[in-house]
Amino acid sequence: LNTNSLHELRKLTEEIKESDLVENAVSFSTIEGAVDSDGNLNIGPLFDNIPLLKWASYAEANKLIYEQLISKDFKSALLAVEPKDLKTQKESNLLRDKLNELSRKYFPEAVVKIGGGPEISRLFQEILDE
Repeated sequence: LNTNSLHELRKLTEEIKESDLVENAVSFSTIEGAVDSDGNLNIGPLFDNIPLLKWASYAEANKLIYEQLISKDFKSALLAVEPKDLKTQKESNLLRDKLNELSRKYFPEAVVKIGGGPEISRLFQEILDE
């Protein structure tokens, strides 16, 4: 968890949101909320309003973020993507390929895992096609 990876994750999340195949995307880098910062109430992206040295302790104390949106070792992050209504297997495959491409653009070592109903349907279709 560092400034560079947070900014890269934010750029990745925003770029995914812009896809024609995506309804919405969210990661811990784009979560907004209210934070008390030295007695001032700041509203906006959480990690923009928390000093760098307090990021880890803030994340650990926040059950929404810790272990759900970011791993215990702070090396893996969940980027939740809500696809638009994908009508064909081709659209589902295009989305999966786009997510892989964009993820590796920002994080070359990324391992992308996709879940949910559309992905399960795609996997079943692959089995049936064999």
